[in-house]
Amino acid sequence: MIEWTDDVEKDYKRSTLLALIFFIMGPLAYLIVTHFAHIEITANGQNDILFYILLILAVIYPIAIPLIENFQIKLYHKNISETNAPNLSMSVLSKTKSKQATPSGLYLILFIIKGSFIESSFIFGLVVYLVSGDITRMLYFYPIGIAWSLIHYPTKPRYEKFLEKVKANEPV
Repeated sequence: MIEWTDDVEKDYKRSTLLALIFFIMGPLAYLIVTHFAHIEITANGQNDILFYILLILAVIYPIAIPLIENFQIKLYHKNISETNAPNLSMSVLSKTKSKQATPSGLYLILFIIKGSFIESSFIFGLVVYLVSGDITRMLYFYPIGIAWSLIHYPTKPRYEKFLEKVKANEPV
């Protein structure tokens, strides 16, 4: 069971705030850009190839998230075991009094990375629109981004599970 200290609670709230920015505000901003940027539709083979490549990347790109997460957890434990004090760069976003990296701070940093991967799905759609002028093709990327957003949205059970996973492997 995870003890919900003030720092743990703050990091969880920060991650949910970032989720709203990444998964709602960003995609809405891209739709607003399409409203003001009136680009004529250009149909050619290059736009088709770009569309399909970016569509495939949007589907596959976030699959790397668990690999990055596992790598960062191992690096976190390595830093703890080697120096008995985690690297200060790991705690940039975690405002702990001791200035040591915490599992909740690691979660926040990893969530920023996850959000960036997921946001790329929406950005790929915007790129397709800016190149081809076809808003319909842009909107194909939105269900993909929404699906990844729902999969990785920071809920309390996921947050607690991550913290338990990190603490379970911590050296004593």
